[in-house]
Amino acid sequence: MIRTLIFDLDDYLAPASTVGEKLYEPAFEAMREKNQGALSQSTLEQAFDDIGHHPLDWVAERYGFPEEVRDADSFVQSRIELPRIIRNH
Repeated sequence: MIRTLIFDLDDYLAPASTVGEKLYEPAFEAMREKNQGALSQSTLEQAFDDIGHHPLDWVAERYGFPEEVRDADSFVQSRIELPRIIRNH
């Protein structure tokens, strides 16, 4: 098995939406758990929507993610495996 990590921050290869929200859900759930009320639920949902369009560090800075929330996301996303092929534009 070949493992590859591709950072396509400008949606050049494929739109971020092509991988689907289900792929990111484990990271979102970990972030909700570590949030512990630091950010409102509506703020988190807005941030999660922005993650599909902007780099995580930009979103984290914009919404003021606590360090625990950033760490939870990084941990989970570093272990995500894409079970299917992404088709480009």
